[in-house]
Formats: sequence, structure tokens, C-alpha cells
Amino acid sequence: MTNTTNKPWYKKTEFTVTLFGIIAPFLITYLINVFDKDTKQISIVYSDIDPIISESKDIVSDLKITYDSSDVENISKITFKIKNSGTLCLTKNDFIDGPININIQYLNGAKSIILQANEKENANQQNSSLVFKNKPNSSEIIYNPSLLNPKDEITIDAYILNTPNIKISSKGKILDGEILGPIPIQKKDTKIGYKSFIQSWVSLFGNEWFSIVFDIILFIILALSTIFQLSMSTERQHIEVKQLLKVMGFTTGTISVFLIIMIVSTLLYF
Repeated sequence: MTNTTNKPWYKKTEFTVTLFGIIAPFLITYLINVFDKDTKQISIVYSDIDPIISESKDIVSDLKITYDSSDVENISKITFKIKNSGTLCLTKNDFIDGPININIQYLNGAKSIILQANEKENANQQNSSLVFKNKPNSSEIIYNPSLLNPKDEITIDAYILNTPNIKISSKGKILDGEILGPIPIQKKDTKIGYKSFIQSWVSLFGNEWFSIVFDIILFIILALSTIFQLSMSTERQHIEVKQLLKVMGFTTGTISVFLIIMIVSTLLYF
């Protein structure tokens, strides 16, 4: 058997393990700092426009629904969700340029108006404001939050005359922040996706940081094991032992990479 003490210092297992032990904490700290910056951010999503009353005269022959002295036969609903997707609290002072303005444009000459809009969920705010305005070819929902903590979400239901084709846009600014969207709400898929897996994993620990700490510890253990196994496989040993060590090193190395992906995904999703 070859005397390992004659190997160059940079090929010794001890050097590799020590080098990894120095680099890994800095790398993980850098990744956490990159993805955990304080941000001010609002995300807006909206649902499909769904008919809730269609041809009211077909429900009961003498049923009549009126609005502003006009008969109404079709009413639809669209839901908006406004979420503090950043890491800092948002107050009225963050909207000094004006409130969030959601514009609903009616396409192809469709005639429609907002009949009513209300806050279905308001994150226990006491001084938020919600108004809507109708124009000839569009309507506006104007919302001004009073206090939104991180992950707080507002749900607004708007009831619209008929079921028109629409285009949604928004205007507004946050002080030193950004407003994302509006984008359509993603329909729930019966298949379990990667994001669902990450969310389920985090729920096992009750907190994203507990899961990240666990992933980091497991990553360090597996990474060190991988380095040791691959280093040992370069020694003069029986071919079966070398192959086994390489397979074990490849397996633990793959799991280590996956753990890094999970850590980054957790920081992104939460």
C-alpha cells in the first residue's frame, strides 16, 4: 500500500476537508445575505371573471334585478389579492405618491361597470380605504392600505355587470419599493409540484429558518462525507472498495447539491 504521507499537501484529505470547512460557511452566509435583503414589495394577483347570476329571468320568471333604475340580468365577480410580499412593514407613508390603482379595461366595445367592490379580507386594518370609479370603457379600483405586515394579504371582490372580456393593469408606487403584477392567479394543480414539496418540507419544522438550519447542517455533514469518500477512493485499494466509495461519494454529493437547491428555494418562496 502506498504511503499517503508522501502525497503532496494539496492532495491530502485533511487539506480538502479543512479548505471546505473554511469556504462553506462563507458561501452559505453569502447566499443567505443575497436572498434575505430587506425589501418593500406588493404583489397583485386576480382571478378569472366568473358569472354569479346569468339570465336572472330564467331563475324565476318574474325575478328582476335592477341597478340605478336599469334592469340587470348578468352579474360576474372578479377577485383581487394584494399581498405584502416583501420583508418590511408597509404603512400609508409608503404610498405618499398615491394609492394602488387597479384598472379594468373592457375589451371589444363591451358595456360594463363595477356594481360593488368590498374588502373580503383586510388583514385587520382599521384605516384602509377602498373606492371604485366607472368610466365609459373601463373601471378603477383604488385601494390605500394603512398597515400591511410582511405576508399580510388583502382580498377584494368586485361585482361587474355582464361578463365582459377584460384587461387588468395597475398604477402606483411604494417608497423605495415596487409593485408586482397584476398577474392571473395560478389555478391549483392536482399534481404535487416542487414548490408544494418545499412548502411541505418547511411545514414539518414550523418555520423556514429551522428548516434552513437543518438543511445547512445536513449539507455540511454530507459534503464532508463526500470529500472523504472520494479522497479515499483514490488510494490503492481493492477495485470493489474503490467503486463502492465512488458510488457512495456520488450519492452523498448529489444529495448535498439538492440540499443547496432546497436552501435557495426556501429563501425564495418564503
